[in-house]
Amino acid sequence: MTACGLVSVDRYSQWREKWSNMSGHFEVFASSEGGYHFRLLDSAGNPLATSGVYPTIRAAAAGIFTVREIAGTGLISDKSGDQR
Repeated sequence: MTACGLVSVDRYSQWREKWSNMSGHFEVFASSEGGYHFRLLDSAGNPLATSGVYPTIRAAAAGIFTVREIAGTGLISDKSGDQR
């Protein structure tokens, strides 16, 4: 793990093999516009959500920690307008 809580690239394959039975994980990647995004992937590697752009890896890691907190306790607000 790096200081900001991310798995380093050179250790990713070891980490993935050890934790491959988990329900999903976050992945941080460089943005084509500069900065970094993160994705939440399910256990099969399919993307569930992608973040906006963060200026640094540390900021992206902070965003991941915020998503973790909200996901466990956040309310659901239906803005679909569907009356069913």
